[in-house]
Amino acid sequence: MAGIVPESERERRYEKWYDLTRLYHDAVRRGVEAKEIAATKDLADEAWAAYTDVVTNNLTGRFEGYESPQGPQ
Repeated sequence: MAGIVPESERERRYEKWYDLTRLYHDAVRRGVEAKEIAATKDLADEAWAAYTDVVTNNLTGRFEGYESPQGPQ
């Protein structure tokens, strides 16, 4: 059960992006109003940017927002 709860900021941000992306694709599939689809896409894009920011910080040795860095130090 412990594997279900995200343990790091990286995991939390990835899961947020993943959930928003699923909502976006579901809205497109159901034919939701274009304005709502665009808003969901914007949120998913922001979540992706936040996730890649954490990943980039991990790869460059700067660990702001990442509790347990596991990459090269």
